[in-house]
Amino acid sequence: MFGAYQKTFSMGPEVRDTKVCKAQFFSNPHGIGLAVMTTTNRMFLLSNVSEPKIRSVPDIPRANEPISSWCVLSSGLRSSAVIGF
Repeated sequence: MFGAYQKTFSMGPEVRDTKVCKAQFFSNPHGIGLAVMTTTNRMFLLSNVSEPKIRSVPDIPRANEPISSWCVLSSGLRSSAVIGF
């Protein structure tokens, strides 16, 4: 509650402009990752919040419809994560 910032970063201009509507943290062998969904149903992935390298996830078919459920699946064997719907 009274903590200090450990690290700050930006998810990029597209995320800033379209606004985050959902976000999920996940653990993986490289640290703690972050996946975000914007109000336009675009998704962005960060594998490690300590060393932020933002990747966009390919567009979703029928992305103009609301996404009601999503999750992040992180493999312990690779440095990547997959977002499932």
